[in-house]
Amino acid sequence: MDRRREERFPTRERVELTFVSSPDVPHLERQTLHCTMHDVSLGGLNVGTYTYVPPQTVVDVSVRTEDTGAPLRRTGVVVWEEKHQEEIVVSHRLGIRLAPVSAPVANTWMRSLGNLQAACC
Repeated sequence: MDRRREERFPTRERVELTFVSSPDVPHLERQTLHCTMHDVSLGGLNVGTYTYVPPQTVVDVSVRTEDTGAPLRRTGVVVWEEKHQEEIVVSHRLGIRLAPVSAPVANTWMRSLGNLQAACC
């Protein structure tokens, strides 16, 4: 059963995650990963990576928009992690809950999500 409150938009856009705080894996802090989003909403995103990132890790999320080229930045926390393995390749999927934002930021984010969906599907 899907318990999400916001509509999810499928996408394959790139996203940068910069680790703010990772108590279980401190060597991640201040590192940046380039990941692929699988879906995104106003309140969260699902990304794929080849690096293990434990739940409770705080991240800064940066997505570049095609309309302006400027990055959209949000802060979030990893709420779940799944390991996937195909033959010898191990990858991870992360669920990130984004922190609430003001109405103008939310409107810009949602407008950009619509552009991501149009470009993807």
